[in-house]
Amino acid sequence: MPTAIELAEQFQVSLVGDGSHAFQGLAPLERAQSSQISFLSNPLYRQQAGDSNAGALIVSKADLEFLQANPSAHSAQRVYFVSKNPYATFARMAQHFAKASAPMYPPGIHSSAVIDSTAMIPASCHIGPFVQIGAGVILGERVVILGNTSVARDSNIGADTLLYPSTSIYYGTEIGQRCIIHSGAVIGADGFGFAPDFSATGGEWVKIVAGCAAISGSTKIGNFCIIGGAANFAGHLTIADRTTVSGNTSIIRSITEPGQHFTGVYPSMLHSAWEKNAAILRGLDKIRQRLRLLDKNKNAES
Repeated sequence: MPTAIELAEQFQVSLVGDGSHAFQGLAPLERAQSSQISFLSNPLYRQQAGDSNAGALIVSKADLEFLQANPSAHSAQRVYFVSKNPYATFARMAQHFAKASAPMYPPGIHSSAVIDSTAMIPASCHIGPFVQIGAGVILGERVVILGNTSVARDSNIGADTLLYPSTSIYYGTEIGQRCIIHSGAVIGADGFGFAPDFSATGGEWVKIVAGCAAISGSTKIGNFCIIGGAANFAGHLTIADRTTVSGNTSIIRSITEPGQHFTGVYPSMLHSAWEKNAAILRGLDKIRQRLRLLDKNKNAES
């Protein structure tokens, strides 16, 4: 198990406390024990952090000063990792512990795998039992494909990508480097779009591929975007880099300015504008009552 001083050096944070204390993983404030690390990134949870059984906390300098000024029963034995961005440091430590406990997949091809002779499989790849790999498939270095997975012809999978068991990669699919595809996923399947083509003499619904359930066809998502659950995009849009879209938000127009945050279950708007409108909505009932009172007083005077 890594010690506090080793973790502090690796993740370039300041250490307050016993550097020899060893840790086996991370956990939320309410469940963390003496051999685990948790974090505090919101001052609202300072009291919960102080009461936590965590053997170490990742905190900002301001939160450390508060916790030291308001000690708890666990403060004397606790280690603090002081970071400018506690949440990001927690995420990096989580990756570190996850990688340390992850199973190792040695290079090699299982005897039951079925691989077309034209597929390009580097020696560093791991191909599990009953995997099927079609013609013209190209795998990058250190790709891991676990049991019962199918990779159809002419697909290209980038280096260090992991495909868990029973995933399906359809023909002509391109997957980038360092991706993780979980069990049951289907990549490259048909979408849900139909283009109407009708005339006076007849017509038909023409099937097109329209992407996944949330992002419609031909919409381009920029780099480093954050998209919340149940957000949805109309077709043929361009979304600028570093755009944030809150959950359950509908995007019906292209976003051209990078770095904006959009929120709303009705058509989207800038997050700051949505917050102002939400504050007004919360007060609508009071405004309604005041208007009724004013109208009543006006009628009484007349």
